[in-house]
Amino acid sequence: MMAWLAWNPEYVWLVDSDARVAPDTLKALVEVIEADDTICAAGSAICDPITGQAFELGGHVNRRNGNYEPMVIGHAGVRELIECDYLAACCALVRADAIRDTGVFPDRFLNGDDIEWFVRMTQMTGQRCVGVPWSVAMHPRFDRFPTWPRYYMTRNAFGPLDAVGTADESGGTRSGRRLRLVRALREVPRAVQQEMMGRPDLARLHIAGLRHAA
Repeated sequence: MMAWLAWNPEYVWLVDSDARVAPDTLKALVEVIEADDTICAAGSAICDPITGQAFELGGHVNRRNGNYEPMVIGHAGVRELIECDYLAACCALVRADAIRDTGVFPDRFLNGDDIEWFVRMTQMTGQRCVGVPWSVAMHPRFDRFPTWPRYYMTRNAFGPLDAVGTADESGGTRSGRRLRLVRALREVPRAVQQEMMGRPDLARLHIAGLRHAA
């Protein structure tokens, strides 16, 4: 315990075990965050290890339908920092002070924990999250016909929506309660779709996710 208390880093670099980084990935993130004290976290462009194409550079929580969306898909020709709601935790550099202010990740398994964490971090610190297009990390894509992760994607969707809903109560497009309802209603046709495709097992994952989220 004393060794942990004595550990006093300036930054924490989050890297997934299945991510792959380049020799200059971290250097680019450090340079960005060192140059601007309004930035609490900087994340890499996340690229498909098979094609090399970027599929996410920063993330956005859609306030109308509750979906999580990339701020930028592809990073060719992008030469400016991309301000965003959240970063993919598979490769992101975070100020240690911002972590101390925000606390640790919410207790969620597999999906949505980093989204909620970064949204709340920007609220707690008043700082920004940015995507850095010239910092690149490779990570397997997670949007190719998921099977069992459907349960966690459904169950864990509502923490981030609570976070952005709280921030938007005074002037946003939807309150947190209404946004949760919209997202829940979108999960129902997804379950129906899987049932119609002959996959009742996958349909049940959406329904179980909703039940346990409630």
